[in-house]
Amino acid sequence: DMVEVVEHIASHAEIDTTSVLLALLGSISASLCGRYVVQVDLEWGEPGCLYVVEAAESGSRKSYVIGTLKHPFEQYFGELTLEHEAQSAKSNQDNKHIGTLKRRVISFLISSHLKNSSADGVYMGDPNEALSDIQGTINGLDQIVEATKPTFSTAPQIFLSTTSRVSAGEGMSKQGENACVFEAEGSFFEGEIANKSTHPGLYLKAYDMERYDYSSKNVGKISLQKSAMTILAFAQPDVLMKFYSNKNLKTRGLNARFLPYFASKPSTMIRQRSAPPSLKPGAMRVYNAKIAEMLKRNYTQDKNRVIRTVSVTPEAYDLVKAYEQDMKQYVASPEYLHMSSFLAKAHGAVVRLALCVHAWNNPEPELSPITREEMEAAISLMDVIIEHANIAFTPERSQACVDAQEIIAWIRRCDWADTIPVFQAHDAMNAISGLNKQRCHAALDLLEQHDYIRQYFEAGRDRICVLTPQLVESNFPQRNRLTRRY
Repeated sequence: DMVEVVEHIASHAEIDTTSVLLALLGSISASLCGRYVVQVDLEWGEPGCLYVVEAAESGSRKSYVIGTLKHPFEQYFGELTLEHEAQSAKSNQDNKHIGTLKRRVISFLISSHLKNSSADGVYMGDPNEALSDIQGTINGLDQIVEATKPTFSTAPQIFLSTTSRVSAGEGMSKQGENACVFEAEGSFFEGEIANKSTHPGLYLKAYDMERYDYSSKNVGKISLQKSAMTILAFAQPDVLMKFYSNKNLKTRGLNARFLPYFASKPSTMIRQRSAPPSLKPGAMRVYNAKIAEMLKRNYTQDKNRVIRTVSVTPEAYDLVKAYEQDMKQYVASPEYLHMSSFLAKAHGAVVRLALCVHAWNNPEPELSPITREEMEAAISLMDVIIEHANIAFTPERSQACVDAQEIIAWIRRCDWADTIPVFQAHDAMNAISGLNKQRCHAALDLLEQHDYIRQYFEAGRDRICVLTPQLVESNFPQRNRLTRRY
């Protein structure tokens, strides 16, 4: 049913299924609310926190993806908020009544004691006896007050809006030390993470569910014992590039904790626009129900929340340990020096992804171990992510990816008269503002590597680009005449 959920969202959003799958796993991670750790062996444990950033061009309907994934969260916390408001109103009213009752009862007890302990106007009683009776009554009324308190001390919520690191930590301290970020436009990611030059301490600690301490004149001291966070952000490609070019964040190791992915539209985009999307409403009912059940079981405002432990089968353990060894040779290779820190954490990310798959398959994840099949699925996805990370950690390749997407968008806007469309490099440069020769050639080379075009070179002439038949057949209907060239 996870596949059906992914296909349903992807068909409506006009975005590739891998992008949706990664976002879905981020949603599952958020619903675990920082309550799970995978204990791979005695020395290796991985929390269920995921940081995902996806680059998506305009028109990919990323807002639909985020909105669909957020729906059960908003519904669940909306209902909790209404319940909290009703409980708070009743509690305030009860407190007033009990406060009035407390004063009357105390006055009555004192009067009764004085009356029963006095003779001829002389007090003969024991004050301690009166105080004991009064204190017992107060304790009883206080128990009633405690019983009428709302379930939560503050309005339940785990989503962080655009906010500062300090206010984020303050908010987490009221929500069980856990929070998540879901956003389609990357405003929080861009403003508070990608462009920051300050120490990203909170995000480093929350990724590994570690203690975080911070002092501020405005909010005082913030101390989170087991901070936890899930980040799922779609952003423009240039924002993602800035993030991976941020030397401060790269030095601190924050970049290596994010799973990057360059989302793309399906190759059959235009054909899909003329056909109805694949409707699988039953899949979305399953998704909404599963996320709601996870939140019901995992959400808490208790700072001392219980952390549940998930194990792995021996077969799954052997598989991820072999993957760890495979990654070590790439980490040591000069060819992958630019992303060595990311590759060094790849096996840990695999375990986190496997936990999300496992949580989807099992309502109580801690009662059964992660299987070999679940670990294999996570490894397959991680292999794809590594390809995208190789682009993200190489700024020049990131720029080429952005330019290539611009060229593809331009190609799709054109009406081609020829059966097999042909253009020259300078056509693309003239059509796309700011695209110079060096960047254009790098982007065309990237498009050729991915079988979008074939390039032909002749000394002294501009390179000629021919669209591949597969791209033509899937994206461009036959036209009888040229209506618009560029």
